[in-house]
Amino acid sequence: MLNPLPSITRSILSCANGRRPTETTPPSGHCSARPMKRAGGAFGGLLLASLATTGVAQAEPQNDRQPSARHYVLSDVTPAGQTSHFPAYDALTGNVLVSNISESTVSEVDPGQGVVRTFAVGAAPHTVQVDAAARRAYVVNKGASSVSEMDLESGQTVTTFPVGPNPHGLKLDPRRDRIYVTSIDANQLEVYQLSPPHNQLAVIPVGPGPWGVDAKGDLVVTTDTGGNTLHLIDAETLQITGVVEVGEGPWNPSIGASGTVYATIGGSGEMVAVRDQSVLWRTAIGPRPLGINADEARRVVFAAVGDADQVAFVDTRNGRLFQRVDVPAGPAGVTYDPMTGIAYVASQDAGAVDSLSPAFAGRANAARRR
Repeated sequence: MLNPLPSITRSILSCANGRRPTETTPPSGHCSARPMKRAGGAFGGLLLASLATTGVAQAEPQNDRQPSARHYVLSDVTPAGQTSHFPAYDALTGNVLVSNISESTVSEVDPGQGVVRTFAVGAAPHTVQVDAAARRAYVVNKGASSVSEMDLESGQTVTTFPVGPNPHGLKLDPRRDRIYVTSIDANQLEVYQLSPPHNQLAVIPVGPGPWGVDAKGDLVVTTDTGGNTLHLIDAETLQITGVVEVGEGPWNPSIGASGTVYATIGGSGEMVAVRDQSVLWRTAIGPRPLGINADEARRVVFAAVGDADQVAFVDTRNGRLFQRVDVPAGPAGVTYDPMTGIAYVASQDAGAVDSLSPAFAGRANAARRR
């Protein structure tokens, strides 16, 4: 049963007391402006050009009160489609593309404003990725065993190509002209050509039930949900370089700029960090953690905690849980804007995209995106 969201977008930034206002009572004090566009004119051209080139410690939960630079607030809840599942950030427009499982669509959402347009894709779309420089987006269709390619200039779905059975994870590597797709039923990572006609380049057997995949630099990693492991793969040779046991039901991975791999562990409700095939730390974040993203520039890794209706923020350096933020029902996938630090979360049961802003940068962030 879906939890309906009010028809209007709610701007509900926490104010000085740190509490969220009710739906009928607007916030008082300092409240945010919505994130604005930042891709027009000469700046947009420069951004497009830049995009084209580019022993286990058990962490203790910490009090949520941290310095302002370490504090996040729920600044917007924007209606998207039904069962909004996995978001991806478009660095050129500032919009978020999100899959809608039950509608077989992907919505392009202007945070704080609403749905800009909707793409028809395959059955049960899940993970979304954006190639901002090429003006393309991709989604894995779990119910159709395919990947759909969307043209962000024309607003059309331009092609759909078959992949292995029950696909879920998806990651782009434009530098190597690759798409990585995990096939849960085939227990494998599949590698396809990013450019048309999307030929299959390789098939790599991994652990049982690989759910998620990430790639950065020379590292590719899968989370083997049925095998309780991470498979580490050399992106150049496509050879497996290590297998790390991380706990029951690893869900999604995120590779930081340092090469550290962060992952959510569904069975234990934890987040772990792995480096050089060793677990650096693990910390409890709540029941059924799902999507995860590492923003090492701000020393934070955050994850959706599905059964708690929260997003957990953890210090990348030591695994300290420093904040939980309540969000609408059913948070699943997450993404973020590297420039402003704003995190975006797809709340599946509420059919919404939530914006979580660093509190210290609320108004500055909005100004930078104008």
